[in-house]
Amino acid sequence: MGVFRTVSISWVPRCPWSFFGLVLLGFPSVVSSGPPLVGDDPGTPGKGHLEVIAAIDGASRPSMDSAQVPLLDVAYGLSPNTEISLGMARQQIKANLEGRRSGWGDAVIGYKWRFLTHKALQLAISPSYSHVMRHSSVSRGLAEGFSILNLPLIASLEIDENVWNFQIGYSVNSMGSKAFDYSIALGRPLGTSCQLWFELWGAADNHFANQELNYRIGLDYALRERTHVLAAIGGPINSSLGHEDELNYDFYLGLQWFR
Repeated sequence: MGVFRTVSISWVPRCPWSFFGLVLLGFPSVVSSGPPLVGDDPGTPGKGHLEVIAAIDGASRPSMDSAQVPLLDVAYGLSPNTEISLGMARQQIKANLEGRRSGWGDAVIGYKWRFLTHKALQLAISPSYSHVMRHSSVSRGLAEGFSILNLPLIASLEIDENVWNFQIGYSVNSMGSKAFDYSIALGRPLGTSCQLWFELWGAADNHFANQELNYRIGLDYALRERTHVLAAIGGPINSSLGHEDELNYDFYLGLQWFR
């Protein structure tokens, strides 16, 4: 249900934000899929209800270590099948041979419409728009100086106890660069309060000349009915990026609250 995992890609080799911000430091979304995963799911909070997530989302690449601390994501249900959402994050970057930099990155506004619910199948569209919060973050290398429109199609299919989530998205930025993102996630229950997720996620430019495929393993643990702990860790599978921009590992840790 989070907004903060839209992909962004602008191809500037060896730049800390080259892969539309190196996938906005992890595809940025901020769950039941959605966080702690990269792809989203068709779920919404319900009419008049809120979903709030506070999290840490980090990644390590040979060229830099980065994190979003804090990462905040708020979604509000407009109807049983629609939501609006707002996400923002404070970026932390430590590039090779440089000191640590921090500052506010992009703000992301999203809308989700679950337009089909048929037995075990759900389909939704979830467009989002991101824009840098402070221009000083651009000059300091913490954010790109362009806006991004992301248009994902999201699907969920339940088969017995298994939940399959799928996402494919198309992104374009205000500089004219275009990209695709995608994810496939499988969820299985662990007891009555926990769900285990395994996800494959990736992104590519519109010519598929630059692309990467990664994985995440996540847990969604219900402390209480309305409070969940979300955690995930992931790594690389395949990449056509230069060695300096390939993913070493990424992680996610968050607290989710419903009202």
